[in-house]
Amino acid sequence: MKQTNFISDFLQTLLNAKKMVNLYQKNNPMYSKAIDNLFTKATEIFQQTGDIVLQIEPQALLVNGEQVYSSQEQHNNFAFLFFKEGLRELTFKKDVTKEELEDFLSIISLDDKELLDNDIVSLLWDRNFQNIRHVVDEGVFAEEDGYESTATQQVLEHSTPQDQITVAYHDALTAEDVTHFEIESPSESDFEDMKIRLERDSEIKLYKIINILFELFWQAKDKDELDVVTSIVKNLVGYLVNNGNMENIIDILKKISITLNDEDIPVEIKESLREVVSHTGSPDIIRAIGPFIDSRTDVDEETLNEFAVYLEKNAIPSFIELLGELKNYSTRKIVIHILTEIGRKDINALLDGLADRRWYLVRNIVLIIKQIGDSEAAYQLITKVRHADIRVKTEVIKTIGDLKISQAISFLEDNLNAEEQQVRISAVRAIGHLRSEKAKQILIQQIKENKAFIDKSYDEKKCFFEVLSLWRENDVAEFFSTFLKLRSYFSRKKLYETMACAAYALGRIGNSEYLPLLKKYERSSDPVLKENVRIALRSIARERG
Repeated sequence: MKQTNFISDFLQTLLNAKKMVNLYQKNNPMYSKAIDNLFTKATEIFQQTGDIVLQIEPQALLVNGEQVYSSQEQHNNFAFLFFKEGLRELTFKKDVTKEELEDFLSIISLDDKELLDNDIVSLLWDRNFQNIRHVVDEGVFAEEDGYESTATQQVLEHSTPQDQITVAYHDALTAEDVTHFEIESPSESDFEDMKIRLERDSEIKLYKIINILFELFWQAKDKDELDVVTSIVKNLVGYLVNNGNMENIIDILKKISITLNDEDIPVEIKESLREVVSHTGSPDIIRAIGPFIDSRTDVDEETLNEFAVYLEKNAIPSFIELLGELKNYSTRKIVIHILTEIGRKDINALLDGLADRRWYLVRNIVLIIKQIGDSEAAYQLITKVRHADIRVKTEVIKTIGDLKISQAISFLEDNLNAEEQQVRISAVRAIGHLRSEKAKQILIQQIKENKAFIDKSYDEKKCFFEVLSLWRENDVAEFFSTFLKLRSYFSRKKLYETMACAAYALGRIGNSEYLPLLKKYERSSDPVLKENVRIALRSIARERG
């Protein structure tokens, strides 16, 4: 592995540890585990790299001019964090200690509110690290000292009693002598008040409040307290979705995902967190997303997809119902993509949606099953789909063909005689996808034994011949040639159409043995036959080089 790859790995480990430090208090075992993992990983990496000297740019970190880290985000972005604080170079010596790494993390994990009386550079100087060095652009502070002083004073002057309550609440939770607490589930008006304060004072971050709520899971002493905390978080999710705040919902789900994947988390806490995830995928929550995304033309597809990644299979029926209600085409496409991803978790939940009476919803579910690529589920479409709408029928047939469900060949053969031409043509193309000997013989027999075949429309006949030409075999070419030798004094137009289709198909096979036969009709009086013969001759010429 290149040295820069080791350094990138170290920075990613450092970023992951920062997230855990933001999430958990010092007396939490998850906090200690994050510090231990960071030190162990750093020790291994420093053995490969020696001292690491980082040059700092606004959106990237470099080592000897080579980029080892970059990010366009503002939160959890090392480059942006260091650069805006005036840092221009940062050195980690290979002998860095666990205590130094922990202290460094605690400094860079402070939020803006906690940094009002200090800045990161000042805290680094005060700590006087022996194995972590930094270089500062002094000009930054010379220019901005007055500004930062004024801004700090303004924030303090506008601090409200409610802000002090929030700070006191946080301090109470982190105090070492806390032994018990009483929790009261907040109402909708409480969340609304929280929103007003968040909008008024940007220094209070919602993600910090979410972190505090997660800490409550650890502080809970029994199941009753866990249930109350779970209820608070569920209410918060409902409030966030009603206000279109998907980013913070994703933040909650991410934290839950990290916690659920940790073996050291108590089972009762995991059960409570799973209850929050299940609630997030419930009909009430998913239905509330509908008006928010359906009325907008700038829906962030990436955000919605990320949201769906963390949901469980119970969200599938909720999204199916939402799909049936959406009016906006682009929004429906997003939900179809979401169902394609989470539908893999429970394919039967998708199949249950096929009983709906709305043809467009059933067709979309069939499309989702095709995109998932589940052959067994696709085969079940034959018995599960009972909708008579032609658009549903053709989508089922196309799905079976595209997924090459060979055991469904009898179903496709039956649809060659359907009343609707569109369904018959779809069945022909689906049989062509199978490319088996049985599929070939079914098409040949359908042409030979159907007395009314010659009277079919030109488009349908051409589809038969075109699909059959996929088998570039001598018996198929000989079969086509027989139609160029037909003679009839009745329905000459229909006869010429059929001959034209045979000529076109011969050209697709590319067998030069039939050139003399084709050239006999090169100057045919029938324009359709003449055009298709010329196309065939050009195709064979290209085939011959």
